[in-house]
Amino acid sequence: MATDMFHQWEATLSQISSNDPSIKWVDAMCFLMGDSGACALAEAMKTNTFVTRINLRLNQIGADGVASIAENLLENKSVLELNLAANGLGDEGAFHVARLLEGNCSLKKVGSYGHFSLISEHQATDY
Repeated sequence: MATDMFHQWEATLSQISSNDPSIKWVDAMCFLMGDSGACALAEAMKTNTFVTRINLRLNQIGADGVASIAENLLENKSVLELNLAANGLGDEGAFHVARLLEGNCSLKKVGSYGHFSLISEHQATDY
């Protein structure tokens, strides 16, 4: 990530982890954060109750990053939409997303470009 974008991302993570009610949507498209950035976001989301939408499209997130997101969002019932499209999650990443969908009925929209079919009442979207 470029330096300015990195500092902006750090500030946003701080606001998310402090449960700032002004942060309702995380749009991190094309930040190229990789697994480490995804893990940092997952950690920040543990106690957040205000973020309802997360866009992580085009971030080079792999199976490790999506595993961390899935694990932390299992208990988070405020997130309604999650976009993981164009990240190269692979089969292992798709497994983690499927596990998240089975365990978190609050998620209404999940996008992941062509890696998996969504289950039960969850609605698939390609963003």
